[in-house]
Amino acid sequence: MGTGRTCKGACRVFLFVYYKFIAQAYPSIATQLAELETTVHERFPEVSIRLLRRPEADSSGQQTWMEMYEIQGRDLPGLQSLLSELVDRLGLPPKRAIEVFIAPGE
Repeated sequence: MGTGRTCKGACRVFLFVYYKFIAQAYPSIATQLAELETTVHERFPEVSIRLLRRPEADSSGQQTWMEMYEIQGRDLPGLQSLLSELVDRLGLPPKRAIEVFIAPGE
């Protein structure tokens, strides 16, 4: 069973990043997310990326989206740094919630 420590080596880490934007902004956001994904894969070829969204917009017309990354623990700091840089450079929604998880046995 896990010890509660953050894995820094070869264990798999799951990074969840979620944010909201107005649904009408999707066409431009989709282009930016495609560029983000391409750049992340160039730097971290082994990373697994999934993009998810809630099925409905909220009462203000915003959709919640989530980027999900699976990567080796040792690569997590570099991935987080790259994502921060790309969000600024690509103009993605800046208010992003970020959570890190590991499997219970890691």
